[in-house]
Amino acid sequence: MLRPDHHRGAGVFDRAFAFQQEKGALEPSERLVPLRFFVNGGGYDFDNLVIKDAVTAPRMRGPVAQRIRGVPDGTTIRLHMT
Repeated sequence: MLRPDHHRGAGVFDRAFAFQQEKGALEPSERLVPLRFFVNGGGYDFDNLVIKDAVTAPRMRGPVAQRIRGVPDGTTIRLHMT
């Protein structure tokens, strides 16, 4: 659980703390994952965040991060999920 004094000064922690206040604390085995990735224009609003287990989250994000690593800002990215 995030402490109020822990999140000061960092936008991501502000959002995580607000999410926690509204929806409750995540379990240690859970992670917040964006439906639309932040690097692809996804927002930090709660509608773009889902809770996934800690094993699934990096399995979803890892392959995407590997594919877009080194791609210049502004490049159009198309993801084909199977």
